[in-house]
Amino acid sequence: MNKMIFKAITVLLLLFVFFAAFNTNVTEAKKTKKKYKTITTHRIKTIRQNIPHSYIDKDGKIQTEVLNEKVGCGLDECTVHKEDYISKGLSEGKDIDSVIDCKSGSNLYMIKVAVNEVAEGNKIVQKYKTLKELGFYSLQGSCIQGNNLYIAFSNKGKGDNNKKIINDIKEATSLSAVNLTAIVQLKISNNYKVANYYFVKGIEQIDDAIKFLGHANDMTFNKKKLQTTWYEVKGGGKRYTIGYIDVSAEPKGFAINIGKGKSYKHKGMFGITKYKDNDNCFAIGIRDYKSKDKRYVDYYKYKNRPTNKKIKYQYTRVKRLFKVEDEKPFAVCQCMTSTKNNIYINRFNDSPKGDNNIIQTYSYDKKKKKFKYKKKKTVLVKDPKIIRANGKKVKAKNKKWEIEGFGKLKGKGKKFYCIIVMPNADKGGWLTSKQAYLTTIKIK
Repeated sequence: MNKMIFKAITVLLLLFVFFAAFNTNVTEAKKTKKKYKTITTHRIKTIRQNIPHSYIDKDGKIQTEVLNEKVGCGLDECTVHKEDYISKGLSEGKDIDSVIDCKSGSNLYMIKVAVNEVAEGNKIVQKYKTLKELGFYSLQGSCIQGNNLYIAFSNKGKGDNNKKIINDIKEATSLSAVNLTAIVQLKISNNYKVANYYFVKGIEQIDDAIKFLGHANDMTFNKKKLQTTWYEVKGGGKRYTIGYIDVSAEPKGFAINIGKGKSYKHKGMFGITKYKDNDNCFAIGIRDYKSKDKRYVDYYKYKNRPTNKKIKYQYTRVKRLFKVEDEKPFAVCQCMTSTKNNIYINRFNDSPKGDNNIIQTYSYDKKKKKFKYKKKKTVLVKDPKIIRANGKKVKAKNKKWEIEGFGKLKGKGKKFYCIIVMPNADKGGWLTSKQAYLTTIKIK
Protein backbone atom coordinates (compact mmCIF):
# COMPACT_ATOMS: atom_id res chain seq x y z
CA MET A 1 0.00 0.00 0.00
CA ASN A 2 2.81 2.34 0.96
CA LYS A 3 4.53 1.60 -2.35
CA MET A 4 1.36 2.46 -4.28
CA ILE A 5 0.95 5.72 -2.37
CA PHE A 6 4.62 6.56 -3.02
CA LYS A 7 4.21 5.88 -6.77
CA ALA A 8 1.05 7.99 -6.92
CA ILE A 9 2.76 10.88 -5.13
CA THR A 10 5.77 10.60 -7.49
CA VAL A 11 3.54 10.68 -10.58
CA LEU A 12 1.65 13.70 -9.22
CA LEU A 13 4.90 15.52 -8.49
CA LEU A 14 6.21 14.83 -12.01
CA LEU A 15 2.95 16.07 -13.52
CA PHE A 16 3.13 19.20 -11.36
CA VAL A 17 6.72 19.93 -12.48
CA PHE A 18 5.79 19.37 -16.15
CA PHE A 19 2.76 21.67 -16.08
CA ALA A 20 4.63 24.27 -14.04
CA ALA A 21 7.44 24.31 -16.62
CA PHE A 22 4.92 24.43 -19.47
CA ASN A 23 3.02 27.26 -17.81
CA THR A 24 6.31 29.17 -17.23
CA ASN A 25 7.17 28.96 -20.96
CA VAL A 26 3.69 30.15 -21.92
CA THR A 27 3.88 32.95 -19.33
CA GLU A 28 7.33 34.05 -20.59
CA ALA A 29 6.05 34.10 -24.18
CA LYS A 30 3.05 36.20 -23.09
CA LYS A 31 5.32 38.54 -21.11
CA THR A 32 7.45 39.17 -24.21
CA LYS A 33 4.32 39.98 -26.21
CA LYS A 34 2.95 42.28 -23.49
CA LYS A 35 6.27 44.00 -22.82
CA TYR A 36 6.30 45.56 -26.30
CA LYS A 37 3.68 46.76 -28.69
CA THR A 38 3.41 44.16 -31.49
CA ILE A 39 3.33 45.52 -35.03
CA THR A 40 2.17 43.43 -37.98
CA THR A 41 4.11 43.23 -41.21
CA HIS A 42 2.24 43.77 -44.48
CA ARG A 43 3.89 41.88 -47.30
CA ILE A 44 4.42 43.39 -50.75
CA LYS A 45 3.37 40.23 -52.54
CA THR A 46 4.10 41.22 -56.12
CA ILE A 47 7.44 42.54 -57.38
CA ARG A 48 7.80 42.80 -61.15
CA GLN A 49 10.63 42.94 -63.64
CA ASN A 50 10.96 43.03 -67.42
CA ILE A 51 12.22 39.69 -68.78
CA PRO A 52 12.45 38.63 -72.47
CA HIS A 53 10.72 35.35 -73.36
CA SER A 54 10.86 33.31 -76.56
CA TYR A 55 7.94 31.16 -77.71
CA ILE A 56 6.38 29.73 -80.88
CA ASP A 57 3.23 31.57 -81.94
CA LYS A 58 0.12 30.06 -83.58
CA ASP A 59 1.75 30.48 -87.03
CA GLY A 60 4.79 28.45 -85.96
CA LYS A 61 7.11 31.47 -85.83
CA ILE A 62 9.55 32.14 -82.99
CA GLN A 63 8.63 35.30 -81.14
CA THR A 64 10.71 37.10 -78.52
CA GLU A 65 8.84 39.50 -76.28
CA VAL A 66 9.85 41.49 -73.18
CA LEU A 67 7.17 40.90 -70.55
CA ASN A 68 6.60 42.50 -67.17
CA GLU A 69 6.46 39.33 -65.07
CA LYS A 70 6.10 38.60 -61.36
CA VAL A 71 9.25 37.63 -59.49
CA GLY A 72 9.02 33.96 -58.52
CA CYS A 73 8.28 32.32 -55.16
CA GLY A 74 11.22 29.88 -55.00
CA LEU A 75 9.04 27.08 -53.59
CA ASP A 76 9.94 23.58 -54.80
CA GLU A 77 6.26 22.67 -55.15
CA CYS A 78 5.61 25.47 -57.67
CA THR A 79 6.28 24.93 -61.40
CA VAL A 80 4.64 27.98 -63.00
CA HIS A 81 7.84 30.10 -62.93
CA LYS A 82 9.84 27.66 -65.07
CA GLU A 83 10.80 28.81 -68.57
CA ASP A 84 9.32 25.79 -70.38
CA TYR A 85 5.97 26.25 -68.64
CA ILE A 86 5.91 29.99 -69.44
CA SER A 87 6.83 29.41 -73.12
CA LYS A 88 4.06 26.80 -73.43
CA GLY A 89 1.50 29.17 -71.93
CA LEU A 90 2.55 32.05 -74.21
CA SER A 91 2.37 29.73 -77.25
CA GLU A 92 -1.25 29.00 -76.27
CA GLY A 93 -2.01 32.73 -76.44
CA LYS A 94 -2.23 33.35 -72.69
CA ASP A 95 -0.98 36.58 -71.10
CA ILE A 96 1.93 36.43 -68.65
CA ASP A 97 -0.21 36.97 -65.51
CA SER A 98 -2.58 34.10 -66.35
CA VAL A 99 0.43 31.83 -67.02
CA ILE A 100 2.17 32.74 -63.74
CA ASP A 101 -0.86 32.28 -61.48
CA CYS A 102 1.17 31.53 -58.31
CA LYS A 103 -0.43 32.93 -55.16
CA SER A 104 2.67 32.67 -52.96
CA GLY A 105 4.13 36.08 -53.85
CA SER A 106 7.64 37.22 -54.73
CA ASN A 107 10.77 35.91 -53.00
CA LEU A 108 13.62 38.44 -53.30
CA TYR A 109 16.14 35.64 -53.95
CA MET A 110 14.25 34.86 -57.18
CA ILE A 111 15.00 38.22 -58.81
CA LYS A 112 16.63 37.52 -62.19
CA VAL A 113 19.79 39.04 -63.65
CA ALA A 114 21.23 38.82 -67.15
CA VAL A 115 24.41 36.78 -67.60
CA ASN A 116 26.36 35.74 -70.68
CA GLU A 117 26.68 32.06 -71.53
CA VAL A 118 28.57 30.22 -74.26
CA ALA A 119 26.16 28.38 -76.57
CA GLU A 120 26.71 26.11 -79.57
CA GLY A 121 29.49 27.26 -81.87
CA ASN A 122 31.00 29.39 -79.11
CA LYS A 123 28.22 31.91 -79.60
CA ILE A 124 27.65 34.20 -76.58
CA VAL A 125 24.00 34.30 -75.58
CA GLN A 126 22.30 36.22 -72.81
CA LYS A 127 20.41 34.19 -70.24
CA TYR A 128 18.44 35.27 -67.17
CA LYS A 129 19.23 33.52 -63.92
CA THR A 130 17.98 34.08 -60.40
CA LEU A 131 20.20 35.41 -57.62
CA LYS A 132 19.72 32.03 -55.97
CA GLU A 133 21.03 30.19 -59.05
CA LEU A 134 24.09 32.47 -59.16
CA GLY A 135 24.91 31.80 -55.52
CA PHE A 136 23.89 35.25 -54.21
CA TYR A 137 21.74 33.48 -51.66
CA SER A 138 22.43 35.70 -48.67
CA LEU A 139 20.61 39.01 -48.20
CA GLN A 140 22.87 41.43 -46.36
CA GLY A 141 21.42 44.91 -46.11
CA SER A 142 19.36 47.64 -47.70
CA CYS A 143 18.62 51.35 -47.76
CA ILE A 144 16.26 53.77 -49.43
CA GLN A 145 16.80 56.95 -51.42
CA GLY A 146 13.71 58.78 -52.62
CA ASN A 147 11.64 56.20 -54.47
CA ASN A 148 14.51 53.73 -54.88
CA LEU A 149 15.20 50.81 -52.59
CA TYR A 150 18.70 49.29 -52.79
CA ILE A 151 19.23 45.72 -51.53
CA ALA A 152 22.60 43.97 -51.16
CA PHE A 153 22.97 40.24 -51.82
CA SER A 154 26.21 38.32 -51.42
CA ASN A 155 27.90 35.05 -52.11
CA LYS A 156 29.46 34.16 -48.75
CA GLY A 157 32.74 32.42 -49.47
CA LYS A 158 35.41 31.76 -46.90
CA GLY A 159 38.39 29.71 -45.83
CA ASP A 160 40.18 27.25 -48.09
CA ASN A 161 37.35 27.12 -50.62
CA ASN A 162 38.08 30.61 -52.00
CA LYS A 163 39.57 29.38 -55.29
CA LYS A 164 36.73 26.96 -55.88
CA ILE A 165 34.13 29.65 -55.15
CA ILE A 166 35.88 32.09 -57.50
CA ASN A 167 35.94 29.51 -60.30
CA ASP A 168 32.30 28.52 -59.70
CA ILE A 169 31.14 32.13 -59.94
CA LYS A 170 33.18 32.74 -63.10
CA GLU A 171 31.80 29.57 -64.65
CA ALA A 172 28.21 30.38 -63.70
CA THR A 173 28.26 33.98 -64.92
CA SER A 174 30.99 34.04 -67.60
CA LEU A 175 32.01 37.37 -66.08
CA SER A 176 35.59 38.55 -66.42
CA ALA A 177 35.94 39.24 -62.69
CA VAL A 178 34.55 37.74 -59.55
CA ASN A 179 31.67 39.74 -58.16
CA LEU A 180 30.84 39.13 -54.55
CA THR A 181 28.09 41.66 -53.93
CA ALA A 182 25.00 42.11 -56.09
CA ILE A 183 23.00 45.32 -55.60
CA VAL A 184 19.37 45.27 -56.74
CA GLN A 185 17.51 48.56 -57.17
CA LEU A 186 13.73 48.45 -56.77
CA LYS A 187 11.59 51.32 -58.00
CA ILE A 188 8.79 52.16 -55.59
CA SER A 189 5.56 53.65 -56.91
CA ASN A 190 2.09 52.12 -56.82
CA ASN A 191 3.90 48.81 -57.21
CA TYR A 192 7.46 47.60 -56.88
CA LYS A 193 9.61 46.96 -59.95
CA VAL A 194 13.20 45.89 -60.45
CA ALA A 195 14.70 49.01 -62.01
CA ASN A 196 18.36 47.98 -62.17
CA TYR A 197 21.02 45.73 -60.70
CA TYR A 198 24.76 45.97 -60.30
CA PHE A 199 27.54 43.46 -59.72
CA VAL A 200 30.20 45.10 -57.56
CA LYS A 201 33.80 44.02 -57.79
CA GLY A 202 36.76 44.97 -55.67
CA ILE A 203 39.84 46.92 -56.71
CA GLU A 204 43.39 45.73 -56.19
CA GLN A 205 43.98 47.43 -52.88
CA ILE A 206 45.59 45.84 -49.84
CA ASP A 207 42.83 47.10 -47.55
CA ASP A 208 39.99 46.25 -49.91
CA ALA A 209 37.50 44.08 -48.03
CA ILE A 210 35.75 42.92 -51.21
CA LYS A 211 38.98 41.46 -52.55
CA PHE A 212 39.12 39.14 -49.56
CA LEU A 213 35.60 37.78 -50.05
CA GLY A 214 33.98 40.30 -47.77
CA HIS A 215 30.37 41.23 -48.33
CA ALA A 216 28.22 44.30 -47.91
CA ASN A 217 26.31 44.35 -44.65
CA ASP A 218 24.15 47.38 -43.70
CA MET A 219 23.93 50.40 -46.05
CA THR A 220 22.85 54.03 -46.25
CA PHE A 221 22.66 56.34 -49.29
CA ASN A 222 24.80 59.48 -49.57
CA LYS A 223 25.61 61.54 -52.69
CA LYS A 224 25.15 58.73 -55.24
CA LYS A 225 27.12 56.35 -53.08
CA LEU A 226 25.95 53.47 -50.91
CA GLN A 227 27.94 53.94 -47.73
CA THR A 228 28.39 50.43 -46.50
CA THR A 229 29.68 48.43 -43.56
CA TRP A 230 31.52 45.27 -44.55
CA TYR A 231 32.31 41.88 -43.17
CA GLU A 232 35.61 40.41 -44.30
CA VAL A 233 36.13 36.73 -43.76
CA LYS A 234 39.83 36.38 -44.49
CA GLY A 235 41.43 34.08 -41.95
CA GLY A 236 38.05 33.12 -40.52
CA GLY A 237 37.55 36.44 -38.70
CA LYS A 238 35.69 39.69 -39.29
CA ARG A 239 37.46 42.98 -39.96
CA TYR A 240 36.39 46.39 -38.75
CA THR A 241 35.69 47.86 -42.16
CA ILE A 242 33.63 50.56 -43.85
CA GLY A 243 33.49 51.67 -47.45
CA TYR A 244 31.18 52.68 -50.26
CA ILE A 245 29.69 51.43 -53.50
CA ASP A 246 29.48 54.08 -56.20
CA VAL A 247 26.31 53.55 -58.27
CA SER A 248 26.43 56.87 -60.12
CA ALA A 249 28.23 55.49 -63.19
CA GLU A 250 30.23 52.27 -63.59
CA PRO A 251 29.59 50.58 -60.24
CA LYS A 252 32.71 49.98 -58.18
CA GLY A 253 33.44 49.23 -54.57
CA PHE A 254 36.00 50.52 -52.10
CA ALA A 255 36.62 49.71 -48.47
CA ILE A 256 39.10 50.78 -45.79
CA ASN A 257 39.67 49.82 -42.19
CA ILE A 258 38.66 52.20 -39.43
CA GLY A 259 39.93 50.00 -36.63
CA LYS A 260 43.55 49.75 -35.52
CA GLY A 261 45.82 46.77 -35.03
CA LYS A 262 44.41 44.15 -32.69
CA SER A 263 40.98 45.78 -32.58
CA TYR A 264 40.06 43.76 -35.70
CA LYS A 265 39.72 40.71 -33.47
CA HIS A 266 37.09 42.09 -31.15
CA LYS A 267 35.31 44.78 -33.19
CA GLY A 268 32.72 44.57 -35.91
CA MET A 269 29.96 46.76 -37.33
CA PHE A 270 26.28 45.93 -37.33
CA GLY A 271 24.92 49.04 -39.02
CA ILE A 272 25.27 52.45 -40.63
CA THR A 273 22.78 55.27 -41.20
CA LYS A 274 22.77 58.98 -41.99
CA TYR A 275 23.34 61.20 -38.95
CA LYS A 276 20.80 64.05 -38.62
CA ASP A 277 20.19 63.61 -42.34
CA ASN A 278 23.44 65.48 -43.11
CA ASP A 279 25.71 64.67 -46.07
CA ASN A 280 28.91 62.76 -45.22
CA CYS A 281 27.83 62.34 -41.57
CA PHE A 282 27.07 58.83 -40.33
CA ALA A 283 25.99 57.01 -37.22
CA ILE A 284 27.77 53.65 -37.13
CA GLY A 285 26.70 50.75 -34.91
CA ILE A 286 29.69 48.90 -33.45
CA ARG A 287 30.10 45.62 -31.59
CA ASP A 288 33.09 45.83 -29.26
CA TYR A 289 33.50 42.89 -26.94
CA LYS A 290 36.35 44.52 -25.00
CA SER A 291 34.43 47.69 -24.23
CA LYS A 292 32.26 48.08 -21.13
CA ASP A 293 29.48 49.28 -23.47
CA LYS A 294 29.64 46.11 -25.66
CA ARG A 295 27.51 47.73 -28.35
CA TYR A 296 27.39 51.42 -29.11
CA VAL A 297 26.80 53.98 -31.85
CA ASP A 298 29.56 56.39 -32.88
CA TYR A 299 29.45 59.47 -35.10
CA TYR A 300 31.81 59.40 -38.14
CA LYS A 301 32.51 61.87 -40.94
CA TYR A 302 33.60 60.95 -44.45
CA LYS A 303 35.86 63.12 -46.61
CA ASN A 304 37.98 62.91 -49.72
CA ARG A 305 41.72 63.39 -49.32
CA PRO A 306 44.13 65.21 -51.67
CA THR A 307 44.82 63.32 -54.90
CA ASN A 308 48.51 62.88 -54.08
CA LYS A 309 47.65 60.75 -51.02
CA LYS A 310 47.78 56.97 -51.25
CA ILE A 311 44.36 56.58 -49.58
CA LYS A 312 41.93 58.81 -51.46
CA TYR A 313 39.28 59.09 -48.78
CA GLN A 314 38.84 58.52 -45.06
CA TYR A 315 36.32 58.16 -42.27
CA THR A 316 37.02 60.10 -39.07
CA ARG A 317 35.44 59.32 -35.71
CA VAL A 318 33.89 62.40 -34.06
CA LYS A 319 32.34 61.13 -30.83
CA ARG A 320 30.23 58.49 -29.07
CA LEU A 321 26.52 59.09 -29.56
CA PHE A 322 25.09 56.49 -27.18
CA LYS A 323 25.36 53.03 -25.73
CA VAL A 324 22.90 50.49 -27.15
CA GLU A 325 20.66 49.32 -24.32
CA ASP A 326 20.37 45.56 -23.83
CA GLU A 327 17.00 43.91 -24.38
CA LYS A 328 16.89 40.24 -23.49
CA PRO A 329 16.40 37.85 -25.20
CA PHE A 330 16.94 40.05 -28.28
CA ALA A 331 20.72 39.99 -28.02
CA VAL A 332 21.91 40.46 -31.63
CA CYS A 333 22.05 43.93 -33.21
CA GLN A 334 21.26 43.45 -36.90
CA CYS A 335 20.87 46.80 -38.68
CA MET A 336 19.81 50.41 -38.17
CA THR A 337 18.16 53.39 -39.81
CA SER A 338 17.33 56.99 -38.92
CA THR A 339 14.96 59.89 -39.40
CA LYS A 340 15.92 63.49 -38.62
CA ASN A 341 15.88 63.16 -34.80
CA ASN A 342 15.61 59.41 -34.23
CA ILE A 343 17.92 56.43 -34.68
CA TYR A 344 16.25 53.03 -34.86
CA ILE A 345 18.09 49.76 -34.13
CA ASN A 346 16.82 46.30 -34.98
CA ARG A 347 17.67 43.48 -32.54
CA PHE A 348 17.25 39.78 -33.20
CA ASN A 349 16.58 36.88 -30.83
CA ASP A 350 19.39 34.36 -31.41
CA SER A 351 17.24 31.54 -29.96
CA PRO A 352 14.17 32.14 -32.10
CA LYS A 353 10.71 31.08 -30.95
CA GLY A 354 8.59 33.19 -33.28
CA ASP A 355 8.30 37.00 -33.55
CA ASN A 356 12.08 37.24 -33.26
CA ASN A 357 12.78 40.94 -33.92
CA ILE A 358 12.36 44.16 -31.98
CA ILE A 359 13.08 47.75 -33.05
CA GLN A 360 14.45 50.19 -30.47
CA THR A 361 14.05 53.98 -30.75
CA TYR A 362 16.74 56.46 -29.64
CA SER A 363 15.57 60.08 -29.76
CA TYR A 364 17.75 63.19 -29.76
CA ASP A 365 17.01 65.49 -26.84
CA LYS A 366 17.69 69.03 -28.11
CA LYS A 367 17.85 70.53 -24.60
CA LYS A 368 20.29 67.99 -23.17
CA LYS A 369 21.98 67.56 -26.57
CA LYS A 370 22.14 63.78 -26.36
CA PHE A 371 20.26 60.66 -27.44
CA LYS A 372 17.84 59.00 -25.05
CA TYR A 373 16.51 55.43 -25.28
CA LYS A 374 12.71 55.51 -25.60
CA LYS A 375 11.99 52.10 -24.08
CA LYS A 376 8.21 52.52 -24.29
CA LYS A 377 8.55 52.96 -28.05
CA THR A 378 10.29 49.60 -28.53
CA VAL A 379 8.18 47.46 -30.87
CA LEU A 380 8.02 43.71 -31.47
CA VAL A 381 7.83 42.92 -35.20
CA LYS A 382 5.50 40.04 -36.00
CA ASP A 383 6.91 37.25 -38.16
CA PRO A 384 5.33 36.94 -41.62
CA LYS A 385 3.40 33.83 -42.63
CA ILE A 386 4.43 31.79 -45.65
CA ILE A 387 1.82 31.47 -48.38
CA ARG A 388 1.99 28.32 -50.48
CA ALA A 389 1.49 28.40 -54.25
CA ASN A 390 -2.19 27.46 -53.81
CA GLY A 391 -2.77 30.41 -51.46
CA LYS A 392 -2.84 28.44 -48.20
CA LYS A 393 -1.01 30.08 -45.27
CA VAL A 394 1.35 27.86 -43.28
CA LYS A 395 3.76 28.10 -40.37
CA ALA A 396 7.30 26.87 -40.81
CA LYS A 397 8.78 24.75 -38.00
CA ASN A 398 12.06 26.68 -38.05
CA LYS A 399 10.92 30.12 -36.92
CA LYS A 400 14.12 32.00 -37.64
CA TRP A 401 12.93 35.18 -39.32
CA GLU A 402 15.51 37.99 -39.28
CA ILE A 403 15.13 41.64 -40.27
CA GLU A 404 18.05 42.45 -42.59
CA GLY A 405 17.09 46.01 -43.50
CA PHE A 406 14.45 48.65 -42.82
CA GLY A 407 13.92 52.34 -43.43
CA LYS A 408 11.45 55.19 -43.75
CA LEU A 409 9.36 55.34 -46.92
CA LYS A 410 9.31 58.78 -48.53
CA GLY A 411 6.08 60.68 -47.96
CA LYS A 412 4.33 57.73 -46.31
CA GLY A 413 3.75 59.08 -42.80
CA LYS A 414 4.93 56.55 -40.24
CA LYS A 415 5.35 53.73 -42.74
CA PHE A 416 8.70 51.94 -43.04
CA TYR A 417 9.79 49.21 -45.45
CA CYS A 418 11.14 46.11 -43.78
CA ILE A 419 13.01 43.18 -45.36
CA ILE A 420 12.45 39.95 -43.43
CA VAL A 421 14.47 36.86 -44.23
CA MET A 422 14.27 33.21 -43.22
CA PRO A 423 17.95 32.33 -43.73
CA ASN A 424 17.55 28.57 -43.26
CA ALA A 425 15.17 26.03 -44.69
CA ASP A 426 12.38 24.59 -42.54
CA LYS A 427 14.24 21.81 -40.72
CA GLY A 428 12.06 18.73 -40.62
CA GLY A 429 9.30 20.59 -42.44
CA TRP A 430 8.10 21.02 -46.01
CA LEU A 431 10.02 24.23 -46.85
CA THR A 432 13.44 23.53 -48.40
CA SER A 433 14.25 27.00 -49.78
CA LYS A 434 15.17 30.28 -48.10
CA GLN A 435 12.57 33.02 -48.21
CA ALA A 436 13.14 36.80 -48.29
CA TYR A 437 10.13 39.12 -48.22
CA LEU A 438 9.66 42.84 -48.73
CA THR A 439 7.11 44.12 -46.21
CA THR A 440 5.93 47.39 -44.72
CA ILE A 441 5.42 48.27 -41.04
CA LYS A 442 4.29 51.34 -39.10
CA ILE A 443 6.54 52.69 -36.33
CA LYS A 444 4.78 55.36 -34.26
